[in-house]
Amino acid sequence: MTVPTTAAYTGPYFPNGVTVEYPFGFKVNSEDEVALVYIEDDGSETIVPPADYTVVLSSNENNPGGTVTTANPLAAGTRPLYVALEPV
Repeated sequence: MTVPTTAAYTGPYFPNGVTVEYPFGFKVNSEDEVALVYIEDDGSETIVPPADYTVVLSSNENNPGGTVTTANPLAAGTRPLYVALEPV
C-alpha cells in the first residue's frame, strides 16, 4: 500500500555568497508550494521570505521539480539551506 506524503525537500545547500540558483527534483502543483528553509544549529527552521526568491517549475512532466532563484546571493555561513515542499 502506498502512503502519500507531504514531506519533500532537496539539500542541504550551503550558501557561498555567489550562488543564486537552487534546483529541486520533487513534484509540486504550483510555485507557492516551494519554500527556502534554513536549519538552525538547534534544529529549528527559519524560512527565507518568499519575496526574496522566485520559483520556476520544470515543464517536463517526466522530470518534475524546478529551480529556486534568489534575488541576491545568500550570505555564506554554516547553516544548511533546503528547498522544501510547503503545501498550501
